[in-house]
Amino acid sequence: MSFEPDIGITDYLSLLEMLSNAICDGGKKPLPVPDHVFIVEKHVLHNVKVADDKNTCEIAGMCKLDSGEFLLADYGNSKIKVLNNNYQVISTCDVPDYLCDICTTGEREAAVTVIKDSERRYEILFFSFHSGTLLKTRSIKLEHKCAGLAHHSGNIYVTNATALYVYDMAGGQGRKLYSDETGQFTVFMCSVSPDGSRIYITDNTHDQLVTLDKDGTKLSTLTHPELKDPSELHVTTHGHLFVSCPALGTVVQVIEKNGGQTVTTLAGQDMLTTPRALCYNSSNNSIVFGQCENNNIVELQLKH
Repeated sequence: MSFEPDIGITDYLSLLEMLSNAICDGGKKPLPVPDHVFIVEKHVLHNVKVADDKNTCEIAGMCKLDSGEFLLADYGNSKIKVLNNNYQVISTCDVPDYLCDICTTGEREAAVTVIKDSERRYEILFFSFHSGTLLKTRSIKLEHKCAGLAHHSGNIYVTNATALYVYDMAGGQGRKLYSDETGQFTVFMCSVSPDGSRIYITDNTHDQLVTLDKDGTKLSTLTHPELKDPSELHVTTHGHLFVSCPALGTVVQVIEKNGGQTVTTLAGQDMLTTPRALCYNSSNNSIVFGQCENNNIVELQLKH
């Protein structure tokens, strides 16, 4: 008896593969790989000034809660502003200090670095968001100046412009991971890769991006003509790295591929003025930017 293949099995297996893909990605387009280069489709402005703001907004930091709300650290008005997913201000919390940066520390929790000018003290304040209200829960007093802030797996990373420190969530004694005393803003802002293996730092003094390992050992230094006056930076949950450059009025994407790094400009002065804080919105594949002395934040809608 001769063997005759069942040619119908090919169609059946193909159907199973399509069903598997639909289940895995929910019918959505697959997420970009870490070295994917994004392209801006259009930009939209959203006004975040509220009635009792006394000054022009100055968004020093921005993050997104797991529950979908955005938190803005408005340095110009000493407020934390809560935005819904349509970028409308739904709540505010007065913080009578100078706000430096903000990051999420839990599903509905965030931390902010502040300078108490009258006392020249530096702290990390923790807040929780419930029932539409942002409430302060506790604080960690710092023995050094503060600027940038990031969180990963129970560790809080704080920059003071020339050094990087790490604290646990309980506020135990901070440990210096890295320092560079060759300028005033050599360790400016920081962000951590999704797996915690790399820490990214903007060196504003030397126009560089510094990459450290989790123990603070320098892995690389990136210098590029488009990486001028680097300020805030943001790493998405899938490893895409974006940096704002206020002096050029641009935001760049740093692409890591084949063991190296390169830079491409994502948006320029036709869309931005002086971009500063930034955050990726995975809900609609866009990057949101706060700007220096500007009441509008900018949403850059990206092509898939």
